[in-house]
Amino acid sequence: MLGTVVALAANVGCESGSVCGATATPFDVVDVSPAPGSVVAAAQVVHSFTLVSPPGVFQSFTFAYGSAHSAGAPVPATLHFVITTTPTTVHYELGPVTWSSPPGDVVIDVPETYQAPDGCAYVFPSPLFDYTVAGAGGGP
Repeated sequence: MLGTVVALAANVGCESGSVCGATATPFDVVDVSPAPGSVVAAAQVVHSFTLVSPPGVFQSFTFAYGSAHSAGAPVPATLHFVITTTPTTVHYELGPVTWSSPPGDVVIDVPETYQAPDGCAYVFPSPLFDYTVAGAGGGP
């Protein structure tokens, strides 16, 4: 695990058409960086994503490596988000980190289902981050 459980700071209610209760609604996640499938240098990697119309502002997350993760651990080991909000989005930026075992694949999931106070359940796409870090020579 890479982080801690989520704290929901504010609730803005379920979106119309959201399924509340037994079925979790996927978060609308855009602008994921590094882009899925991309190849990046192993050092100073900044991770970011934006939630569109989320039920609140999440202060922390639980991250888990996917089974294909092979890039080692992030340095520093303690990760912190910078959070920017607009009336309709919440943008999260994390980093920079350096991966300890390049070359390799970075596959990171957010495995929890998040329960909003109004009864709606939300999940992140899986994986949230999925990219390759290059080796010392610049290639995967």
